[in-house]
Amino acid sequence: DPIVVSAQVITGLQTIVSRQLNISKEPAVLSIGQINGGNRENIVPESVEMVGTLRAFDEAMRNDAKERITRTAESIAAASGASAEVSFGPSAYPVTANPEALTEMLAPVLKKVSGGKAMQTSRFMASEDFSEFQKVVPGMYVILGAAPEGKTPATAAPNHNPAFDFDEGAMPTGAKALAAMTLEYLATP
Repeated sequence: DPIVVSAQVITGLQTIVSRQLNISKEPAVLSIGQINGGNRENIVPESVEMVGTLRAFDEAMRNDAKERITRTAESIAAASGASAEVSFGPSAYPVTANPEALTEMLAPVLKKVSGGKAMQTSRFMASEDFSEFQKVVPGMYVILGAAPEGKTPATAAPNHNPAFDFDEGAMPTGAKALAAMTLEYLATP
């Protein structure tokens, strides 16, 4: 029964971050966000598809986790007389990290454009294709604060949430920031 096997696989996958990775060194997040299987309440389906995300700050840890995900899913399925096919699709992006020298060069530009409101935040788990661009050209990942009126970043609904709202009044600041960073980068030998 692939439904039962998928439940066992999900439980097994949850031990990768909590029991197998050294999260005291670097954090990681593994989530299964989608499960599809079956089309009737009284028929055991032939297969189940599970889709999830893996996020980490360290590329070696991320690669280790990917190997463990594959091994865990295949082993649990095999123990139940089933099989598992694990793939990491195009959205399994590498770690996004800002180069230190570029950040040092452009952070003052952001502070100036924002009237001193720009700040360096703590790291956060993003899964972005921006890291693919960074493989080809230097780049700095920047977030534009655009919480709606009366909300703070802590109280506003986050991205990928049905209640997400964006204050379009922040867009001119974002455009100025992008232009100013570009000019600074081009002017620096």
